[in-house]
Amino acid sequence: MTPICPSPCLTSRTILFSTDPYGPYGHGSFLPITELLAKHFIKIFDKMSSEGVTSFDPKQEAVNDFIQHRRQFLPRTAWSSPCRSWFKQGTVDGEIMMWPGSRIHFFETMQNPRWEDYNLSYTTTNRFGYFGNGFAAREFSGQDLSWYIGMLEGGDLQPELPDEDFAEFMVQSQTD
Repeated sequence: MTPICPSPCLTSRTILFSTDPYGPYGHGSFLPITELLAKHFIKIFDKMSSEGVTSFDPKQEAVNDFIQHRRQFLPRTAWSSPCRSWFKQGTVDGEIMMWPGSRIHFFETMQNPRWEDYNLSYTTTNRFGYFGNGFAAREFSGQDLSWYIGMLEGGDLQPELPDEDFAEFMVQSQTD
């Protein structure tokens, strides 16, 4: 049986697929779809590695809503015409296994994971355990601590400010 899921890339606990039944594979070239899903997966992996997520799986309510939407939308499309096709499981009247929308709709929808559709498991019992000791790594690595204002000469390093560069300034300040 083909897994049913809210996203064309997730079918079970932390297993990602770039070619499941619900992609827009009948809409054109396969390569841009694969590239988009690779970027989507990288966002997932980034969240997992930076926030201590160990696994995730689609919420059943999200799966059910996706199925309902797909079953309401697809019969209105050319994909439902009476022809035998792989996206109808090799039958004339099979359930259409296609993204419920256009290729562009798929690209826009898949720009970012919809975390609200997933159950997440964490490395600790507290979802905010990844906050750690309350300090950012950049506070100890020599990176620029005011990067949010803008990078100094395009670099993300705290500038070296030796005391001798300020000797004249410090002397003038003391005599004023």
